[in-house]
Amino acid sequence: MDLTTFHQWSYTLNEGHTLHDITCSAICVPECTYSWKRSYTVITNTNVLSVGSVKRGDTGIYECAARTPTSGQIVNSQSVEILIRCVEISSDKRIA
Repeated sequence: MDLTTFHQWSYTLNEGHTLHDITCSAICVPECTYSWKRSYTVITNTNVLSVGSVKRGDTGIYECAARTPTSGQIVNSQSVEILIRCVEISSDKRIA
């Protein structure tokens, strides 16, 4: 089993851009179980966070926990902060 570790990343993207998959990992025997949460709500029970094309509502801190399946003990956790820059479209468009 891996020692408990903590990593934090931060991503800043423009609205509509694509965030590549983020993977949480740990070494467990037998295989770890995973969960990604945002605001204490489970998003997925896999080790991969897939957000895709980001929108304003995706801003936040996402947390992954890797647990041993036998005891449920957290052996690795990761936090990822995602910040979205809002892209404003000018309403001052002139038609020629």
